[in-house]
Amino acid sequence: GKNSLIVGAGSTDQNLLESRRGVAGPRMEWSDPELATEGPFRDRQPVYSPDGKWLLFTSNRSGNLDVWRRDRTTGELRRLTDHEADDWDPALSPDGQRLLFSSNRTGKFQIWIAEADGSSPRQVTDMENAQNPTMTADGAWIVFGLQEAGADKDGIWKIRPDGSAAALVAAGITLLTPEVSPDGRYVAMQNTGKQHLLRVADGVLLDGDLGGTFRYRWSVEAGRTYLWVIGTGAEGNEIRRCPFDADNGRLGPAQVVLAGDAAGGAETFGVARDGSAITFASLANRRGQLIRIDGLTGLEP
Repeated sequence: GKNSLIVGAGSTDQNLLESRRGVAGPRMEWSDPELATEGPFRDRQPVYSPDGKWLLFTSNRSGNLDVWRRDRTTGELRRLTDHEADDWDPALSPDGQRLLFSSNRTGKFQIWIAEADGSSPRQVTDMENAQNPTMTADGAWIVFGLQEAGADKDGIWKIRPDGSAAALVAAGITLLTPEVSPDGRYVAMQNTGKQHLLRVADGVLLDGDLGGTFRYRWSVEAGRTYLWVIGTGAEGNEIRRCPFDADNGRLGPAQVVLAGDAAGGAETFGVARDGSAITFASLANRRGQLIRIDGLTGLEP
């Protein structure tokens, strides 16, 4: 009728799927992805603890966005942050002792740090919009992205865990999602063009054509470093890994690990530190319906 409005109402569920590596060698065989979480929730941004015991992720299963942890042996879930604001972007310090995350509990997104179990959270940054924290190997710096602060301030920053010595590492990078390399010398991040690697010491951008990629993780396998990415392939998204020469900052050719049906919906992902497992958030069932709202006034036909 004239005073009715038809609207679409839907929610996009995301669950976590894990695939484990079988035999090593030039052709790594990966298991079919199996559900690590399930339900009508948005579970995403998975990250492995350094010891491989835990899988951390973001979920709205409590009714608001919090950081959760899954025991990889028992499957037990535990909520690590508990606030009506949004807590997300989880990362662990390289020693596994501290939890990093972003939260807008003060009104703007800031970097927060807590004990590994989520206790004793405290705010690290006081900026416009600080997100995606990741920590250098020695624990001395948190590297993160800053947006909406102005062209001369937007980009990749670093700050001490106690909130001191904040410094802009590279300005003008607007896509962000930084991920510090295992040795702490490099940051992989989204960027336009072919420069997705940044040298932390001097802010220099390195050439390394990854194509269209938007999420990054690192592993160290038998002493060799690899950069993992979610990229866009012919059949949707795919997870790839590239050997990385940390001494000269050079990427080797990418190898596709999961593609097609296995990873086509992959949106965020985590990689075990030793490269033995991948967990990714996949767009699951989209529940959609049309709803008619009656009795509205002031609608133009």
